[in-house]
Amino acid sequence: MTKKNNFMQEVTTALTPRGGKKGAQEDENAIPPSPLCQHIKEQNWDEVRKDLSDDNRDSAVEMAGIWYEGDLPLHLACRNQVPDDVVATLINVYPQAVEERSKKDNRLPLVICVKSKGSYNAVGRLIRAWPEALDQKIDDKSLVDTSTLRSDFSQWGISGPIKKMLQ
Repeated sequence: MTKKNNFMQEVTTALTPRGGKKGAQEDENAIPPSPLCQHIKEQNWDEVRKDLSDDNRDSAVEMAGIWYEGDLPLHLACRNQVPDDVVATLINVYPQAVEERSKKDNRLPLVICVKSKGSYNAVGRLIRAWPEALDQKIDDKSLVDTSTLRSDFSQWGISGPIKKMLQ
């Protein structure tokens, strides 16, 4: 059985309700990570590149849109010092991820990348993909805190070149 078919079988099994108990759709932790998420968590960037390669484009698009532990693969990669080419490929494969907030901490990939000390090129790629992210609230849950990435980044100990890009 291929990796993709095995993964889809595990997801299908996890999503099947069991005896009236809460379904796995409500409990994301019951779903195993996709191979893409697993490779990102392990920071196995060569395998991530294979997962996202043109040879695997259909499964890459599918895996890039699957939430795992409150994150899409782009969020997860931004938390794990993602290489520049991987962030670019993740955005190309699943561009809507740049506008999605993590269910874990309600942050956009750009905020996660900046706070995780992502590279200049990774931050720049995220900004080019969705410039409006700079003016979104950092934490969309807060009714009181209206700070945005552009207005609040100076407190985060960010390197000079990235500070200039965020202004």
